[in-house]
Amino acid sequence: MNICLSRKKYEVAVEVGLQKILVPLGFHRRRDNSYDLTTTDGCKRTCFATFTRDRSIDQGSMGVGCSIALPKITKFMRQCKVFSKDASVGRFATSLFNLSKKIEHSGWLIDAGTDVDILGVEVADAIQSYALPFFEKYGTYDVAISVFQSDSSVDRFMPPRRFDTLSAIYWLQGNRKAATDLVEEQINKFGPREVIEKARAIDYLSFLKGLQ
Repeated sequence: MNICLSRKKYEVAVEVGLQKILVPLGFHRRRDNSYDLTTTDGCKRTCFATFTRDRSIDQGSMGVGCSIALPKITKFMRQCKVFSKDASVGRFATSLFNLSKKIEHSGWLIDAGTDVDILGVEVADAIQSYALPFFEKYGTYDVAISVFQSDSSVDRFMPPRRFDTLSAIYWLQGNRKAATDLVEEQINKFGPREVIEKARAIDYLSFLKGLQ
């Protein structure tokens, strides 16, 4: 068996399962097998595929996820050096498995016997049933802001409510005191084992105060 066969089949499944559904809707493909669409109000919708290959044999697992990002928030936070390379800031994500609660969406096995056309159709159906409704429900600027502000774990989003992203939202809304107060409150909550997290928060607070 060709050592790269499972990977090649994965690439075909991406073409059949993601591209044929998302590109006609205005999504643009990126090099990492993700598809992006930015709405008129500045909300970035992304559907992405992942491939985890077994190291011992030529097979792997294909997963599909969705994310909502606010580039305005991300751009602001990345001015702070501790977030300059953090891909999760200003963003929340979930998976088709979390959205559907169906075990078959936890990862599609790809091996020598996989029919990629059938797999592609299954992935496309799952995207239409779960990813697109997810984008319609949460993929606008105001709704995404409300998700960041919520204490609840809606649809098992990752990461959970983040004080740093929320403080950036407050800052850009003009409420600078609420932004710095939130970071200071979190700094005081960190435990003795959270040294790195506390140091990052202190750097972030310094960054915010430096803008005043």
